[in-house]
Amino acid sequence: MNEKNFYKLIDLLPDIIYKLDEDGNFKYINENITKLGYEPEELLGKHFSTIIHPEDIDNIQNGLFLDPEEESSVTKNPSAKSAREGTCNEKVTRNFNLRLIPKSYRKPDSALKKNTYYGEVFATGIYDMKEIDRGTRFSGTMGIIRDITRQIRSENAVVHSETHYRNLIENSSELITIISADGTILFLSPSALRILGYDPYDLIGNNFFDYIHNDDRENITYRLFNNLNRKNSVIKFECRFLNSKNRWIVLEVQGKKIVNNEDELMCFVFNSRDITALKIAEDQLKKERKNSKKSEKLINAMLANISHDVRTPMQSILGYSELLMDSDLSDIQKKYLQYIISSGNSLLTFINSIIYLSKIESDCIETRVLPFSIELLLNRVKERAEKLLSQKTGDVVLRISIADNIERNILGDAEKIEMVLNILMENAVKYTEKGFIEFGVYLDTDNMAEFYVRDTGIGIAEEYYEEIYEPFKKLNFNLTSDNRGMGLGLTISKKLVALMEGELKLHSNTDESHGSTFYFKVPYKPVHSSDAVDEKSIIDEIRWSSDKILLVDDNIINRKLTKIILEKMGYAVEAAGDGREAISKFKSDKSIGLILMDIDMPVLDGYGATKLIRKIERNYGRDKSIPIIALSAYSMKDEIDLCLSGGCNEFIVKPVTGNELKRVIGKYMAPRISSGKDPDRLPYNINSV
Repeated sequence: MNEKNFYKLIDLLPDIIYKLDEDGNFKYINENITKLGYEPEELLGKHFSTIIHPEDIDNIQNGLFLDPEEESSVTKNPSAKSAREGTCNEKVTRNFNLRLIPKSYRKPDSALKKNTYYGEVFATGIYDMKEIDRGTRFSGTMGIIRDITRQIRSENAVVHSETHYRNLIENSSELITIISADGTILFLSPSALRILGYDPYDLIGNNFFDYIHNDDRENITYRLFNNLNRKNSVIKFECRFLNSKNRWIVLEVQGKKIVNNEDELMCFVFNSRDITALKIAEDQLKKERKNSKKSEKLINAMLANISHDVRTPMQSILGYSELLMDSDLSDIQKKYLQYIISSGNSLLTFINSIIYLSKIESDCIETRVLPFSIELLLNRVKERAEKLLSQKTGDVVLRISIADNIERNILGDAEKIEMVLNILMENAVKYTEKGFIEFGVYLDTDNMAEFYVRDTGIGIAEEYYEEIYEPFKKLNFNLTSDNRGMGLGLTISKKLVALMEGELKLHSNTDESHGSTFYFKVPYKPVHSSDAVDEKSIIDEIRWSSDKILLVDDNIINRKLTKIILEKMGYAVEAAGDGREAISKFKSDKSIGLILMDIDMPVLDGYGATKLIRKIERNYGRDKSIPIIALSAYSMKDEIDLCLSGGCNEFIVKPVTGNELKRVIGKYMAPRISSGKDPDRLPYNINSV
């Protein structure tokens, strides 16, 4: 094969083929050098180091490429020396790795380390025969450069990855553990010394389960080996581990099983952290919650007792005082009696407010979203405000406003809305001596129903905006104003509005005649006219023609009082002193159309009596269940729920007003013609709950 064809054949090889003279300059290089951006012609005559990374040049000079001016350097190579002396025909061949620089990265500002190619060099020295002593002389080098960039970078990546993950493991704050299928500890990260108190090498080779609490081993074994067939499943458990101080610590462990290509279990890898302190804190929190629940039950029991033991006698005191007011009394007697009624109402309002606020704080109050008439609700607020204004000497105009763009019937918690408006109106009346008080509702731009109370009273300075909502906080805005009250009204209002997903806000101006505006928004859910509800015509499906009511109450004084009120409404009344007597009269008197059932009674309480009545009805197959209205001075949510779930149709909290009795009874019985004076003159207060 001639030389020309030989070089064509060389050009077909994937590697770079080169030939150097004795000084290391290129005598030949094939076309594959173009992979580095060079043309073969531009490298001919140039030194091999032209394409070598600067840091590798010294290694090349000291290795294969001998300095021709240093004759002694040839003799240092045993193979070259033997060849020169004619004692050996072997050619010297070496291979090593070096870094090559592409032409495009030869600029001075180039980042050589980021743009370097790796080559594996196979180099063979060339020796020619000397004519004089028939020895040999070094005449150059022939070699191959193979691109191993990808291989080197992969190897470097592996080394870097191993170093990286080893650093992560060795510096991890958590404990890394590898155990075999039989529990032998194969590896522990250095954090074992800090977490467990053991040097990792002291535990390697020991059994992991020897350090686990006996009560935890079964659970761990189940979690490790129960789901072996589930690939990539994460194993989680907590266990007590014996540390170097012979104390149990709690570890939170997460891990995975490692399998081979045949899905055979090789080992488990765990990542653990010490949660002993967290467990101690959780146990302490559980104890505190338990104690808190006990305290809450004690508070609720105390409130329930206060509710019953105070409200029950107050029913009698205020009820009989109102009845006595209608009798023939002198002016001075009526004046004294009015003082008694006023003071009694103040005391009852205070008790009711305390209990209601406690119920809110204990999450015992729930919202009841039902259809209601805005006009009827606001008219009730107006009627009460007019009564309050009638007791004042100032000249104050009362105005009511319902925007045209809001439906007259909406869904909402009418009881809470009315309670908040009454509290705000009471404050407006208290602190307004002249001008007007306006209240109403309109639809805002966010499609929310906004209720408001605006007055021209003394106003509230901005620095008090948050302070006024604090319980028992009474601010002396004006020494001439009436500052009576316990300071709970706005506290209760703010919390009630929050329960209805709204917020109570205030805008005020202390300048003369500017007053204050309290307003709150609630979700606007209109009821279409076809579905509108008229509260005056709400009649339960169960309607009895009988006008006889069975009144059950163990307190003889309250029983007589309620009997008088009912008779004045036009109803016939049969009385019973306990649940057993009520059962007897219910069975014997078929004309009874409704039962007013006291709950707290001796012999047989209201719960038991109601259940027996419902059982009798089921046994005798009565078409209609008799309405049973629970009457109780207890007002906690549990009490109410128990009554309603036990068979009662309604729940009324004592002391009850004539209006409340008339409203509830009217849902189940035809209204009667009153036989006496208006029975509604019972104590009314906004916080009766």
